[in-house]
Amino acid sequence: MINEGGFSSTAAVMATIAQEPPPPLPAGFDSYYLETNADEEGGDTQQSYLTAVNADTHPFEQDYYILDSMQVQPQFLVEFEYNPADDESGKIVICRRCQKNRATMYCKTEDLCLCGECDKEYHSQTIAHNTMTMEEYTRKYAPCPIHTKEAVQFFCPICAIPVCTMCKMMGSHSTGEFGNHKLVMIEQAYQKLQEESEKQGDTSQETRKAQLYNQLGEVDRKVMEIHKNVSVLDEQMRAVIMEAYNRITQINETKLKILLSEELECKRMLGYMEWVDSFMNYLQDTLPPSRFLANWGRHQALQKSLRKYQNIPRMAQTIKADTTIRGAVL
Repeated sequence: MINEGGFSSTAAVMATIAQEPPPPLPAGFDSYYLETNADEEGGDTQQSYLTAVNADTHPFEQDYYILDSMQVQPQFLVEFEYNPADDESGKIVICRRCQKNRATMYCKTEDLCLCGECDKEYHSQTIAHNTMTMEEYTRKYAPCPIHTKEAVQFFCPICAIPVCTMCKMMGSHSTGEFGNHKLVMIEQAYQKLQEESEKQGDTSQETRKAQLYNQLGEVDRKVMEIHKNVSVLDEQMRAVIMEAYNRITQINETKLKILLSEELECKRMLGYMEWVDSFMNYLQDTLPPSRFLANWGRHQALQKSLRKYQNIPRMAQTIKADTTIRGAVL
């Protein structure tokens, strides 16, 4: 997300072709943050468009979908030189006493790199020396950027650069104006800087952090409010849907009962009329003429009464499938 307000991440930019067209951007935004989710069943990845950065994503690795290639602009140019011959990190330091084993301890008092056995044997016969592990030595006494074979032992507060013994004796801080600079031990400069940093602190940095934490807190509260609102709306919507469903069912059942009543009465009347006709045919086939003529008058009276009975309510004309649902989401 690149907001018009300011922050833009340029640490890692990756071109991505989206499979689906992105939704419209809200006001104030000009790109999409791509969230990749793995499909639990098939292991496939699915991308979705977000206009907010996922908090679980590494801050220096973010994928964006941009609408204009001009949005990708170089911000930094890093140039460096590397000589493998000067790389001391991969070399093994050998004990200076036995010249066989790998050095694991460093004696600052004697400036000796010793293995574990020689360190115990040598320092058991001498007074207490200032010793440390080779890891601590490597971390505290980094090599001089100019004289790579020498460890940095001093610090120039005026130039704000580390200085080794060769720099002091025959290098940049040996003569001239720089030679008059007062050097301090690297440990003292480091300890003093730590103490000053703890006392003073970067108030502007802490203020900015506090602002960001407050902003994150506000966003978190808004997210919780949205989730709570959705939960409340979900319950309300379910209740409204159930009420509407029950009401619709009741209305439709009433209409269906009326239609079924009319259907039942029509079918009953048709059945009765068919029975009267079939019964007349039965009498004609079974009775002698004298008996049939005696019953003919009754049959005529029954048919006359059936013709008069035409008052079946025609409710189907008034029943309509016009039930609708109206509403709005505010």
